[in-house]
Amino acid sequence: MKSDVLRRIAGTELDKLFPDTAPRARDDLITAVVRQWITSAGHAGIFTVARNYWLHFEEFPDERFQVHAEVTTPDGLGQLLRNHLAQEDDVPRILRQLTLRQAVVFDNEDAIAFKIRVRPELRRFEIEPADPEE
Repeated sequence: MKSDVLRRIAGTELDKLFPDTAPRARDDLITAVVRQWITSAGHAGIFTVARNYWLHFEEFPDERFQVHAEVTTPDGLGQLLRNHLAQEDDVPRILRQLTLRQAVVFDNEDAIAFKIRVRPELRRFEIEPADPEE
């Protein structure tokens, strides 16, 4: 499916979940969701402090499509960040960047750099020490 069609579909789904999103933030989210759908077998994630939003785009042979949205609590993600001593005031930035880029480097409370990434198709987060080159 063409990316402009995917963008319209993503916009419709995002308007349901986040109806009052500012235009620029909405456009950034649409781009992130479409990129994830294309690179993660039709799966995408949007992350906030209060919720994780998982969007699964499914296209059928007859050109019909369906988007399944699931809203979950961020317990696993929050625990992962706490286990690695993410700075509490940095968590919103980490989550936004994780949504927009699917990977983000952050310095924890001990000034140790970690890289966290999301694998939307598995609904899984992975964290590791960051490469000093990043």
